[in-house]
Amino acid sequence: MIEFDVTGEVLWVNDIFAKAMRYSKEEMVGLKHRQFCPPHIAEHASYQMFWKRLKEGQIFQENVQRITKHGANIDRTTTTIVERTVKEYIHYYNNIRIQTKLNQSPINYRQLAV
Repeated sequence: MIEFDVTGEVLWVNDIFAKAMRYSKEEMVGLKHRQFCPPHIAEHASYQMFWKRLKEGQIFQENVQRITKHGANIDRTTTTIVERTVKEYIHYYNNIRIQTKLNQSPINYRQLAV
């Protein structure tokens, strides 16, 4: 799980998510959401629409692609919930699968928690 503020800055992240993304928790705090997105996603108009909808309080649930610290692709299902009282976005990620650029076997994020 990871939490962002309304500008997309990471406020908090749990160990499992940080390990899946190949960061330490400390490295992730302060990074921007778009840093975890492939350029074709972060630069697309739908990315700005995603943030606009979150600011309106809409819940987001979809299969998404993200990139790790070292550039590996992660395909996962995400649910984003807006905490209106503190204006934070909380992302819940499920079914994370990591696929490296070299097309090695996918890694199940649950294995990283061990």
